[in-house]
Amino acid sequence: EGVSVTGRYGYGPSTEREDFLFTLKAGSEFADGKGHFSVFADYNRRSPVPTSNLEQAASSNRTPLLEGTDFEGVTAFDNRSSRGAFGYFDIVPSGALLTTEGEQLSNSAGRFHLQPAGRDGCRFDIGNDLCIDDGFFSRSQDADFYYDIDATRQLYGKRQRANFASNFLYELSPRHELYGEASLYYARSRREFEAARVLSTARIIIPADNYWNPLGPVRFDDGRPNPNRLDGLDIPEEGLALQLRDYRVVDAGPRIARVENITYRALVGARGMFGDWDYDTAILHSEARTTDRLSNSISSTLFREALARDTPDAYNPFNGAGPIDGTHTVDNTPNAPDIIDSFLVDVEKAGETSLTLADFRLSNSALFTLPAGALSASLGVEARHESFSDDQDPRSDGTITFFDPISEIISQSDALGNSPTNDSDGDREVFSAFGELIVPLISPEMNIPLVRDVRVQFAGRYENFSDVGDVFVPRVAGSWSLTDSVMVRGSYSQGFRAPNLVQVNAAGVSRINATVEYVECAALLETGQLQGDFSDCEVTSLENIRDGGDLEPEDSTNINIGVVLTPSFLDNLVVTADYWEVKQDGVVGVLSGSNQVGIDLLLRQQGSFNPNVIREAPTPEQVALYESAGILPAGDLIRVLDPYFNLDRRTIRGIDMSLDYVLNTDIGQFTLYANAAHLLELSQKPSGLAAELSELGLPVTNLGRLEGINGNPTWRANATVSWRNGPYRLGASYEYVSAFDETSASINVDGETQFWRVESWDRLNLFASVRLNTFEDSRSTLSLGVRNVFDEEAPLADERYGHFGKAHSAVGRYIYVTVRHTF
Repeated sequence: EGVSVTGRYGYGPSTEREDFLFTLKAGSEFADGKGHFSVFADYNRRSPVPTSNLEQAASSNRTPLLEGTDFEGVTAFDNRSSRGAFGYFDIVPSGALLTTEGEQLSNSAGRFHLQPAGRDGCRFDIGNDLCIDDGFFSRSQDADFYYDIDATRQLYGKRQRANFASNFLYELSPRHELYGEASLYYARSRREFEAARVLSTARIIIPADNYWNPLGPVRFDDGRPNPNRLDGLDIPEEGLALQLRDYRVVDAGPRIARVENITYRALVGARGMFGDWDYDTAILHSEARTTDRLSNSISSTLFREALARDTPDAYNPFNGAGPIDGTHTVDNTPNAPDIIDSFLVDVEKAGETSLTLADFRLSNSALFTLPAGALSASLGVEARHESFSDDQDPRSDGTITFFDPISEIISQSDALGNSPTNDSDGDREVFSAFGELIVPLISPEMNIPLVRDVRVQFAGRYENFSDVGDVFVPRVAGSWSLTDSVMVRGSYSQGFRAPNLVQVNAAGVSRINATVEYVECAALLETGQLQGDFSDCEVTSLENIRDGGDLEPEDSTNINIGVVLTPSFLDNLVVTADYWEVKQDGVVGVLSGSNQVGIDLLLRQQGSFNPNVIREAPTPEQVALYESAGILPAGDLIRVLDPYFNLDRRTIRGIDMSLDYVLNTDIGQFTLYANAAHLLELSQKPSGLAAELSELGLPVTNLGRLEGINGNPTWRANATVSWRNGPYRLGASYEYVSAFDETSASINVDGETQFWRVESWDRLNLFASVRLNTFEDSRSTLSLGVRNVFDEEAPLADERYGHFGKAHSAVGRYIYVTVRHTF
């Protein structure tokens, strides 16, 4: 009843993050008290935060933060990308060499790159402070002009959210009522990402007569002399076409992702009583639509057209990035804005999901009477329809393809740097039936020593899916009260999770994921060309293709055993401890691109290869490298096939403990709540494969024992203590996350691998409020709070933005004030 409005402002000084929240609540009776109607609305806004506001997120090169530690100089923490404004080029046709007076300037595959003049490896000066070097960049020599990805991103994007919800109740009679709900959610966000780069999925050819091509013709077709052709190179008069590889269009600026989401939900139902039975039935429909627009994207077709011009308005990929500033996030020798604008496009995709559900439930709290009390029963049926559609941009789904007239290769995606992705959709119908019995076996009135009360629950659920079959799962649970102060409880149940519609209907879903090239890295380590271990391997962004296939529902077995203590000598104290265990079989997942490449290394050491890793043919240089390392020769990575499938068993075990205490005194009420969770095991098979990869020294991801590593701490705890007296309230809370290892960064200590230790993290929060009677029949509440009072930073990790977001917060100290007024 009445109206309540709330405003809250929050500010994080260390990151300069700002949040604003406004909330409205209102409700009133109608129809002489037979009905009630309520509305709720809120609006939330968050400011953008650049990565430069957080030291560990400001650069992808976090090695300076390791000074003074055992990991000082470990390159695993340098995640800058060699794919920047200094391009790689392959001579067309493949295999042709670039020479000057017989001296080879390219590698044996005809590949070379540009770099600042005067650096080690320069083989031929081309002017404008640039030179040609053969093959690939070297992290040991060229890392200072690698592209700094994190420096161009935002830690938090700009975000706005709004919610509106309403509900009503209407009494038809003393035993029956109607009810309904309606809600609408809207969100909009904007976030900046790194500039687009050329992927292996699109073959971008620079024609010989590109105006800026230093290997171009002596004269253009109209007879004009070519002012940019280099002298002294052994190239034909008509010039050479070049394939542009691993080039980032830095001078186009960052890509900007704008996401809009709208969701609505409506429900109408009835509930009441038929005799001794309670009933509840309802119909629900909800839909969600998300539009994702990536601005400042590049059309490969238009980009190729800009490269094909033989006039000064051609795009110039041969000008490097100018002076190196140590972070290499901007192009100091950009092309003209009108040239860049000629190939910029927006790439948009839209996704929709819907759910329609109808159910009918009955329950009876006293179906009949047993010696220990009344037996309770519940049963119901449910039918639902689920659907989804994913409508990709025409430049991604194959409607607008990219065709290279020189190689005559067609690429499905015309959006440079965006993986080709097919449109997809799917739906399913599901019918469910379920029931539950609660059976009292022993009651206090029976006066049985150490058995005050015993109750058992029997339940089961049947579901039939139109696409993946049917399943029945049971549940048995019980409680045994030894005394008024001690109760033991436990449960056994089976569970299931059907593969979601995307997994079932996925067809060639392509994603660019960070993937480690373990095969090449192993050869470099074996031949002494790279020092360290597998944590020093270079990470590349590679196309990973996922397909659905013949998936089955995941099955699970759940066990819980616990005790609840409510000691009679201390009122309002509840202590609980529970052991829980979940074993999932047939978990739907993927191995990951890095694991697939790790398998490829394992098999190549044995003389075969992983067919899921697609590579180019090895060059003579690569053949020599791998043969000297005793590894089956491998070419450059093209893509990885990483399909969904039902993995083996996943096991999760842990212990939860809690304490809840309320103490009433003459000076107010004190409340203490504390909770601790201990993760005993988190493991994912196939353990045999994980063991083999681990024996190679590979930092295996998502396989084997996972507790205590990579964002899975073994301990989490929190506690809150508060005091309330009349209109005043004070309190404090404490949060703790234990340390864990990160397997992507390691060193060798006395012959043993030592992983980077992500430190434990805790934070103290304080809050206070006062309630004021500002006007007759109305009141206001003023609240102040500080989260992370001591400004504890998220522990450093070899992750995007330098921390594990799922375990720690990067916001730092956060101050907020809330004003609420109720009419």
